[in-house]
Amino acid sequence: MRWQRRQLLSNLALLLSGRVGANSGCTAAGISGGGAAAAKADGGRSGGMQQLQRLREGDVRLYLVRHGQTEWNNEGRVQGRSDIDLNDRGLQQAVFLADALADLPIGLVASSNLKRAAVTADTVHQRHSVAPRARSGDFAEVCFGDLEGAKVANVREDMRAIYRAWSMGDGDVPFPGIGGETYNQAVARGRAGLRKLGVLPSESAAARSPRHVAVVAHGRFNLVLMSALCADEATKAQLLCATSQGNTCINVVDVSADGACSIVALNMLDHLPQAMR
Repeated sequence: MRWQRRQLLSNLALLLSGRVGANSGCTAAGISGGGAAAAKADGGRSGGMQQLQRLREGDVRLYLVRHGQTEWNNEGRVQGRSDIDLNDRGLQQAVFLADALADLPIGLVASSNLKRAAVTADTVHQRHSVAPRARSGDFAEVCFGDLEGAKVANVREDMRAIYRAWSMGDGDVPFPGIGGETYNQAVARGRAGLRKLGVLPSESAAARSPRHVAVVAHGRFNLVLMSALCADEATKAQLLCATSQGNTCINVVDVSADGACSIVALNMLDHLPQAMR
């Protein structure tokens, strides 16, 4: 397992440096994930999903996905809780995502209550129509307060300063302005959402979730939640400072019955044609 941890840290370092971006996935646990070798030129139907390590008996596999593209994504704007629709490209990306997940035994499809995530999840759910469909504000994007609507290029350093504080253990630093959220607030609702679904153990949960669960959420929220689920402090810190979660990227987290989590794959995008990443 030590070499697997080193591989994940190496991949995360590349993610932070920009050498691994929207065209590649970072992987852990010794699987090949979303790299070029697994991708097809026209966007593979299931791509790297077929290369994931086998799910251990009693574990739940969480497919934590980012929504498709919006015009604010295209313009490089901070979205947060601003409820922006998918654009045409985002709708197409959602179809490729649904194709990639179609052959998996997904027993529950959940999403943020924001439209960009909900519509992406609805498209996935069309391929798993017998599975329950849940929407929850627990999976909404981090609220960026006064920064929402601004060009990312103009507030990047402000955002990085907050992420650095979070990565150093100060989870109560909020984004500025009304509703600006802290790390601890985002983590608390994210964990609560997973407990309600039965992905994480809970005394109040009637039963554990199906073994394969898809949750469509948001780029920064996904990184924050995965950092909280990850026991390794170095990996946690690097996730909090990472900037790359491509539209409709797939992160895979395996959750044991006692709530222990392991990141199996990060930022997988090989289901998309190269031109749409």
